[in-house]
Amino acid sequence: MGRVLVVTTTMYQNIEEVRFKLACEFVRQAIEKGYQVLIIDNSPENIISDVLQAIGATVVDGKGRSFQEQRRLAFELAADEKKKQLISAIIWSEPEKVQIIKYIPEIIAPIITGQADVVIPSRSEKAWRSYPSFQQKTEKLINFTYCELTGILADPSFGPEAYSPDASQVFVDCFSKNYGQKLPSPYLQAIAPIEAFARGLRVSAVYIDFEYPPEQKTEEEGPRFLEMVEKRLQQQEDQIRTFFAVAKKLGFIKSQLL
Repeated sequence: MGRVLVVTTTMYQNIEEVRFKLACEFVRQAIEKGYQVLIIDNSPENIISDVLQAIGATVVDGKGRSFQEQRRLAFELAADEKKKQLISAIIWSEPEKVQIIKYIPEIIAPIITGQADVVIPSRSEKAWRSYPSFQQKTEKLINFTYCELTGILADPSFGPEAYSPDASQVFVDCFSKNYGQKLPSPYLQAIAPIEAFARGLRVSAVYIDFEYPPEQKTEEEGPRFLEMVEKRLQQQEDQIRTFFAVAKKLGFIKSQLL
């Protein structure tokens, strides 16, 4: 079996951020498991990328790139990497989701066994209960809209995605497609499974008992509560608008419904 490639993007203001400390642990655990980690970093201070490289990640400078452009570069480099070496699966995840590392064998199993081309890691009921209550509400509405529009029963608002090397071009292409308007959501990796499904590739969900980082939950329900409410509402609006645009362009819904 080839290597597992984990790709992500980072942007932190300083090394004291809770999210940066989680990202370091994410990389550390991935490296310990023998996974390869590729990061596009847009942090203003070089010390961020220096620390991540010291832990074992390959870090590419993403300064000056938008959030969407960073993710596109990550998927382009992942596609290039699979041409250079034997890769069995590629995983995208936000780097603060440390626990995702221990679930990688379960997540990629359908890909390794040839049962799926794209896997959407999805939260179990136990996992949902660990999340901030407001975030649960907004992300469940996002998921409902996604499932109703596409017929894909999964949890795209969770964030991580896994795909086979043969499906890597779908993740690159979804950024350059013309959907008839500028897509508002920066979380464009959620578009790729819709693209894959429309092309006849096999898309499935794997449910895991992921636990939201307690320290992050404490921070977001405490001193950052108002900031996070605004952020989650914006994410909800952006993702739902994006899914409508993509579903319409790919023929999942009729134009008269919009």
